[in-house]
Amino acid sequence: MNGITNIFLRGGRIVSKMLALLLLTAWLRPCAAQGNELVMATTFSPSATVWIIDRWQQEPGSVMIRTLNRTSASLEQLLDTANAENVDLILTSSPMLLQHLQEHQKLAPFSGAPAVSQHLVPESIRSTSVAVAISGFGLLMNRSALMTRHLPAPADWDDLTDPRYQGALLMSSPSRSDTNHLMVESLLQQKGWIKGWETLLTTAGNLVTISSRSFGVADKIKSGLGVAGPVIDNYANLLLNDPHLAFTYFPQSAVSPTYVAVLKNSQHASEARRFIRYLLSPEGQTILADANTGKYPVTPLAPGNPRAAQQAMLMNQPAIKLSIDPQTSAFGSADVLIRRLAFVLLSSKTPGERCIARRSVLSVRYPRYGRCSPVSRWIRPAARMKPGWLSSTTKVLRNSR
Repeated sequence: MNGITNIFLRGGRIVSKMLALLLLTAWLRPCAAQGNELVMATTFSPSATVWIIDRWQQEPGSVMIRTLNRTSASLEQLLDTANAENVDLILTSSPMLLQHLQEHQKLAPFSGAPAVSQHLVPESIRSTSVAVAISGFGLLMNRSALMTRHLPAPADWDDLTDPRYQGALLMSSPSRSDTNHLMVESLLQQKGWIKGWETLLTTAGNLVTISSRSFGVADKIKSGLGVAGPVIDNYANLLLNDPHLAFTYFPQSAVSPTYVAVLKNSQHASEARRFIRYLLSPEGQTILADANTGKYPVTPLAPGNPRAAQQAMLMNQPAIKLSIDPQTSAFGSADVLIRRLAFVLLSSKTPGERCIARRSVLSVRYPRYGRCSPVSRWIRPAARMKPGWLSSTTKVLRNSR
């Protein structure tokens, strides 16, 4: 009996391994093109691309577009494999992803893009990537949830540090979401390294949870899980038909272009380039100007357009200078610190417990550019602590630069 049982157990393990291999193969090859079909890999949610694709497919002679929605890290892993030839296009707001793909010779050159588009593209990827739309950053709020908790509507990053928002805010992980990475970059460049991280870590003390995807923040705020959170406008704008939701741009909202590029091994490169030229055409820019996309076109809107003023404001914002690689120890350590702070504060019931939790979390060494700088362990006595007010209880990242 034991022998029979062992055979079945071994057989079960073999079957499990075979199933795992089949699932892995299916995961690596989800994008095999069907005939004359474009496969577009994108970091955007399906709702952010459906309007554009539907309008494109009404064009005479247009081909079908199938989307592959994944995180930047997942797309990097996929497109670095031998299966990358099955993807024709990439649509993303992440210049870091495009930089990685270009450095690995995965992108095809693209010429003829108008100057109004190309000046929005970082010089290092300008030969392969095109900007077809722009977005900005701000705060999405659930008005009903704010009223229920008797909280004021936040308007800027500094407002999110208010201890009254403890357990009420949402954000995505800056190392998993390139959109949030760009928001963090913008904050650090506005406030400086020390003050910027102090603001961010103080905000982390007020989080109710951390979403792995940027559009997950918008969905959770809509459901009432939190009262507010920093998001990119195209996800917020698609939800504003709900009267309980409101969105406000940060006073200094950096511009975030939407990029598109053709994969070097695309089997439908001519059709892929045709789609890009359609997006850059007057008709395509008109479609991108529609509120259903949640974005703004790169072509200036007419003065009478109700969205023209906001588009002009975004176009006049300075570009984000990318300086932090999400794979480096510095950025990764800060992201881990944010996650640990949120977790321990959520699991702590009293001010004293929160003090002990903070002391444990902040007693780490924080590497920056190859050297270590100690995060201060100075903590105010528990009796005088204000829950959620991290900047008043610790000197954050002193001498990190």
